[in-house]
Amino acid sequence: MAEVNQLGCLFVGEGVVLKGNFEVPDIASISGVVEGELTAKQILIEATGVVHGKLSGESIDIRGEANEFVSSTRSL
Repeated sequence: MAEVNQLGCLFVGEGVVLKGNFEVPDIASISGVVEGELTAKQILIEATGVVHGKLSGESIDIRGEANEFVSSTRSL
């Protein structure tokens, strides 16, 4: 990933589990587990990342697992 201004971003590291609904203004990078809804401008699920819940965003790149509904307005 290119250099990113971290303001408005969410980074979930490997081994971390987040539960709830999240609205991220910019980039969400997931290497751990998210249980719930995730909405962001750009979503990157890394190889070790897992999302159990709804994903919504402009651009979504799934290298790991997305186990429910996925909605992208630009690219998937």
